[in-house]
Amino acid sequence: MGLVRLPYSGARATADGIPGSDIDTLVVVPKHVYREDFFEYLPKILVQMAPPGAIQELIPVPDAFVPIIKLELSGISIDLIFARLAIPSVPVTLLLKDTSLLRGLEERDLRSLNGTRVTDEILELVPQKTTFRTALRGIKLWAQSESTPTNSVWIIDRGIQDGQSMQM
Repeated sequence: MGLVRLPYSGARATADGIPGSDIDTLVVVPKHVYREDFFEYLPKILVQMAPPGAIQELIPVPDAFVPIIKLELSGISIDLIFARLAIPSVPVTLLLKDTSLLRGLEERDLRSLNGTRVTDEILELVPQKTTFRTALRGIKLWAQSESTPTNSVWIIDRGIQDGQSMQM
């Protein structure tokens, strides 16, 4: 049993970390840890624990649609997304797909959990995870080479004959 679990989502979870991708990390805490504490104390702890000069940017955004601390550590962009669950402790084996965990949560906590839950669900449904990750990686690298924002929605159609498509 613990206080915090740190699953990640986004590009690092689905496309094996393409250069320039950030790390989206969900900080899951039990009911006795409050959002205000997270945003007041964690930035100070991060600065104290990091080697001098390692943190180039640290921006807490507690009132965002999804509460977040944006951090650049040794040139790596990290988004720390806060989610508070209505449980007394966070087990290492916690599965966020358990919908009973969503009961009684604040809207901001639900939104925070959404990214990791959706990533986990997509990866569960994909029959060939390696092929899926390779395809996502290729699309992202192509988008970067074209100076296209990689958080845009892309639809790739393989054609009407086989009726398959891939959405990001």
